[in-house]
Amino acid sequence: MVVLGLLILRGAGTVQAAPEALTGEELDRAFREALEHKQEFAARKEARLAKLKQQLYRENGLSPQARFRICDAICNGYMLFVFDSSYRYSVELCRLADRIGAEPYRTYARTHFGYALARGGFFKEAVDSLTAIKPDPRILPDSVMANYYICLGRTYQDLADYTNDGVFSPQYNRLGNQSLTASLAYLHDPMLRAYVRGKIALKNGDLVSAHALYEQALSLCHAPEWLTVFYSTLAYIARKAGRNDEAEYYYRLSVVNDSREAVRESVALRGLATILFYHRGQVDDASRYINMALDDATAFGTRHRMNVIGTLLPIFLNEQLRNNEERRQALLLSFVLSMLVGVILVVAAVNTWLQLRRLKRSRQQLEAINRKLQEANRIKESYLGHYLDISAEIAGQLDDFVVRATHKLDHGQYEGLRPLLRELKGRQSKERIFEEFDRTFLSLFPTFVEDFNRLLPEQEQIQLVGKSLNATLRIFALIRLGITESEQIARALGYSLNTIYNYRTRMRNKALDPKNFESRIQQIGL
Repeated sequence: MVVLGLLILRGAGTVQAAPEALTGEELDRAFREALEHKQEFAARKEARLAKLKQQLYRENGLSPQARFRICDAICNGYMLFVFDSSYRYSVELCRLADRIGAEPYRTYARTHFGYALARGGFFKEAVDSLTAIKPDPRILPDSVMANYYICLGRTYQDLADYTNDGVFSPQYNRLGNQSLTASLAYLHDPMLRAYVRGKIALKNGDLVSAHALYEQALSLCHAPEWLTVFYSTLAYIARKAGRNDEAEYYYRLSVVNDSREAVRESVALRGLATILFYHRGQVDDASRYINMALDDATAFGTRHRMNVIGTLLPIFLNEQLRNNEERRQALLLSFVLSMLVGVILVVAAVNTWLQLRRLKRSRQQLEAINRKLQEANRIKESYLGHYLDISAEIAGQLDDFVVRATHKLDHGQYEGLRPLLRELKGRQSKERIFEEFDRTFLSLFPTFVEDFNRLLPEQEQIQLVGKSLNATLRIFALIRLGITESEQIARALGYSLNTIYNYRTRMRNKALDPKNFESRIQQIGL
C-alpha cells in the first residue's frame, strides 16, 4: 500500500475501531483457518481487482479523476500482492496524473511508482525515482507531502536492511529518519504520527519507545492493511528484546491478517518460522512456514525477500546437521562407557555403532541431495540460455564463411575456396544446434508443448512434427528461459526483429488470455 492512499484526495474519513486481538484457542483456530484458506483469500482479492480493472478500461464517461481513483485502488491492491501488476498500474497512474495535469496528482502518482519499485526490491531505481521528485509545500496538500516523505523514508530504511553492513546501512538509516522526521510537519492522522515516530525510535535503537508508539498506532488502527505493519514490527521488537513468546504471538496475528488480506510480503511467516526453529525446536512446522514464505515471495516477485528466505533454508539444514553431530558425539561417549562396563553391554555398544552408521549415511545423503539441487538450479536457470547464445554465435560465424566463399567465387579467387568450402555446412550446423537445444529444453520441460497449447483455443494449438520445436515454440521456449527481449531472441535464432515481433503479437492475439499470455509462459514447469 502507498502510505496514505486516497487520503490525499478525500480526507481521512471515518476512523474505525481498533482491532480486537485474538488470544488462546481463538488465535490457534484463526491461524489454522487462515493458512487453510490462503488461496481462497488470494482468489477473492484477484476477483475484486479484476472488477476494478474492468471499470477502469471498459466504463465510458468516467472523468480522469474517477479513473485515477480506480487505478489507485488497483495499485494499492497489487502493492504487496503481485509486483509486476503493481508496477504496471503505477505507470498507468502516472499517465492519468499527467492527463489531469494537477501537481498533487503528479506528485502522488510518482511517489506511488517509486515506492512500488522499493517493495519489489529495486532499491536503486526507487531511490532515483523518489529523489527526483521535488515536492513544493506551497502547492501540495499536507497529505501529499507527508506521503512523499514517509515513502522515501521507508525506502531508505528498507535499503539499509537489505544492505545490512556497517558502512552504508547507517547512512541509509540516517537519511530514512530525516525523511520520516520531515513528514511529521504535514501529518495530522494520530495513527500515522505514532507509526512514524515509532519507526524513527526503532532505527535509533530505542526499543522501549518504539514498542509504546507501535502499540499506540495499533490501538488507533483504521485500516486492515496497516495491521500487517504493526503486528510484524511489534513481533520484531519483542524478538530483539528477547521476548520470544510475545514475538510468536504477534507473528501469528500478522500471518492471520496477511492471509485474509492476501499480503505476500512473507515477513511474518519467515519470522514465525525462525522463532519456531531456534526457540521452540519445532523443525517440521518451521520448515513448512519458511516454504510458504518462499512461495509468497516468489508469487509476489520481490527479489530481496526471496534472497533472505534463500539464506535461511540452508541454515535450517545446517542446524539439523549440527544436531545430528551432537547426537553422534553423545553416542560415541555412550559407546566408550559401554565398553568399560564389559561384555554385558556389548549389545548396546553394537546398537550404538549401527546408529552412527545410519547417521553418517543420512548426512551424506543430505549433502548429496543439496549438491543435486544446486546443480539442477544452475543448469535450469543459466546453462540453456548461455549455451544457445554461444551456439547461435558459432552458427553465425559459419554463415559468414559461406558469404566469404561466395565473394571469392565472384572475384575469381579460386585458390582460397577449398578451406572455405569445408566450412560450407554452417547452415546445417545451426540446424543441429537448434535440434540439440530442442532436445535439451524438452528434457527439462517435457510438458512444455502441452502446457503451451492449453493457453490457446483448440483450433490454434500447435502439433509437433517429429521431436523438434517449430519457430513459434522455439521463440516462446526462449521466453520461458527468461530471454524476453525481442532483440536478443532475434539474435539467437537468426530472425529479423520484425519477425520476432510478428510471432509474439500473433500468438498473443490468439491466446485465451492475451494480457497474461507471456507471463503464464514463464510459469510453465514451476
